[in-house]
Amino acid sequence: MGTSQLVNGKLLAAPSPLCGVKGAETGFTLDGRLFILVVLVMFWLASGEHQQCRADVYHASAGDWSVYWNRPDQNRAVSGRDQWDIQDALTERIEALGSGDRAILATVKFADDSAAGPVMTAMDAALGRGATIQIIVDDRVQTGWTYAGFSLDGLSQTYESAMAVVKSPADAPGLMHHKAALFDYAGTSPGRTTVWCASSALTAWSNHNAWEIATRFDDNSQLFDAFHGEFSELIEGRFRDDPGKSHAFNRAFLLTGQWSASRVRFAPHPDVSSPAGDNAGSDIIAAIHAAEHSLLFALDRFTSTAVRDAILERADAGLLVYGVMSVGDTLAGMPSRTVYESLRGHPNVTFLVADEIAGPPLEADDGSVTNLVHAKYMILDAGTSQGMVIHGSANWTASTLFGTDQQEEDILFLRHREMAEAFLANFDAITAGQRRELPVPEPRSATGLILGIILVSGRATGRIVTGLHHRDAQGCGRRARPGC
Repeated sequence: MGTSQLVNGKLLAAPSPLCGVKGAETGFTLDGRLFILVVLVMFWLASGEHQQCRADVYHASAGDWSVYWNRPDQNRAVSGRDQWDIQDALTERIEALGSGDRAILATVKFADDSAAGPVMTAMDAALGRGATIQIIVDDRVQTGWTYAGFSLDGLSQTYESAMAVVKSPADAPGLMHHKAALFDYAGTSPGRTTVWCASSALTAWSNHNAWEIATRFDDNSQLFDAFHGEFSELIEGRFRDDPGKSHAFNRAFLLTGQWSASRVRFAPHPDVSSPAGDNAGSDIIAAIHAAEHSLLFALDRFTSTAVRDAILERADAGLLVYGVMSVGDTLAGMPSRTVYESLRGHPNVTFLVADEIAGPPLEADDGSVTNLVHAKYMILDAGTSQGMVIHGSANWTASTLFGTDQQEEDILFLRHREMAEAFLANFDAITAGQRRELPVPEPRSATGLILGIILVSGRATGRIVTGLHHRDAQGCGRRARPGC
């Protein structure tokens, strides 16, 4: 196969029925182009997918999950390329709501004409079609402020019986920190549901300034019921350490292609003890202790010394550890400094620098962009049959992972090889391919071949994976992009 070419941080493939990428931009040899074209055509024909291409989206072959991420460019213009992909994908779920459908959104922040504006425009149209929408926000959100002609208070007044705004108590400690959504299309497509779980809030900053990531789960009744139970508690006014708040919704759920059951946890937790308490921190420590090959993390804020100690124990045992964090949060006097200094001195722990403006050449994070890495995940044993991802709304602090009274959070434990690979591709995008080695992946079957992209040592290499569909090409979506 010929050498691939990176354009704006992406490996551009030959033309396909899925994506209208110009063949002259690919950089593949003729044989390579034909091979990739045949592979993509085979998958397209087999899957029946004819949707618009999006820049950074991984879809499961089974169709029950997707992973989205953005590429920040530090430019507030809505015409920029790819920084709006997470927001647009969520807005599309709202636009799909019809008569008798229901949605619950939860966000810690809600602002800006370019972010809150399109969401409320879609909400207004959905409510007009007969949908019901509830939105849970942190008490700091200004629900009366207008964006793109709409406000949350205005929508709830216009659609009084169909729209509700729920705010967390102003006097409660911590934050309502969820960035999640539920969609039940019972009115238009009975049995069809979506669970959305992201690191990003609904603001312009989350789209163009920071690296963010989101997961979508379709028609998963177990996960939907867990989130619905948790959100119902908040809608009823039971926040934080309310003694009447139920913790019954921390539960397992199944995904097609999993190697073991996944799990969702919600904060605050019933038990603050560590490392064997009933909390997300203890579950993370147990997962780290069970890892056998590698740990990779992309975290906005990391202050939990208990989780740090677990990482150091596995590094002592020879595991390879890679991390990326916002430089600004690791400087002297900043919250993550202590954990960062403890980890970076270990010979098996390597910190990589984040790309400040997505795409080559690397424009290294110099600390000037606050919270540049806003993702909140760890990948365990990537490339093996037991690849796993821990991902959600929570920063890795003692109050969010172990606390009983501080934050509303969601944390997913995804025991799924393909999802681990999707997050690994995001990790390599954030770090512009600086990662140089991981344990050799186990052999794979050649059934249902499709192309996966992994960035290594600053350039892209193609490899064949099964069951994973990565759409990685310039797309022309709802926001005008150059070249569309």
